[in-house]
Amino acid sequence: MLAILVTGLITAGIALAATIFVIGTVQPSYTAKSQVALTPNAQLTPEDKASYWEALGGGQAGRIAAEVFQQDQWKTAAAAAAGVNPSSIIVTAGVVESTALINVTVETTSPQGAEAALAKIITDATPVVLKVSGPYDLQVVQPAAGTAVSSSISSSQLLIVVFIGGLLVGSGAALIVTRARSRNQDEPEFYDTGEFRAAQGSGYNRPVGPPPGRGPQGGPPPNGNNGNGAYGPPPRRPVGDPRAQPPR
Repeated sequence: MLAILVTGLITAGIALAATIFVIGTVQPSYTAKSQVALTPNAQLTPEDKASYWEALGGGQAGRIAAEVFQQDQWKTAAAAAAGVNPSSIIVTAGVVESTALINVTVETTSPQGAEAALAKIITDATPVVLKVSGPYDLQVVQPAAGTAVSSSISSSQLLIVVFIGGLLVGSGAALIVTRARSRNQDEPEFYDTGEFRAAQGSGYNRPVGPPPGRGPQGGPPPNGNNGNGAYGPPPRRPVGDPRAQPPR
């Protein structure tokens, strides 16, 4: 059991070292979120506003706006505002079902950068959204400021999971190997050299002679011994041993 535990601890230690190295080379990730809403233009008549509100429920105008927010053309200016590389900015946008609300998120390598990039994207994309979505206004329901949160897995939680996983894998492998070796060592050995030894677990505690009709090294039995003399009876092979010969 000690060897199994030691193997598990060694495996867990190796896994921890590799994980710490990987964590040190990966940049952190933060996500900022903003929510905007499309509303019928204030210059519309009450009758027209009612019809446009009904159209917003279908989600088509919202989906068009979400696609505009996700276009790559906004990333260069957003990256400059955030002080990050444009390739590190990930933008997602989606309509809240059966509403005029649109969720927009930006993921990048710093919390302040994520918030600044998201605010810049909404500002730059709004004129295009209003142009292509219809006679609507865009209202910011929730600004990006103060919304950034870490989107990476906690290092401490990851290390705990890796340690437990390495311990289980290493211990399990060591247990399998130990059981396999134990089975091999417990199997009885028989030799057809004319000199038989007592089989382990057979109940015989004294040397056993050759089978009836044979002497040592395959020669004739001494003094006419038929196998039931000084050597005692022949050994019985364990039940289930494929080498056991059925009685004739």
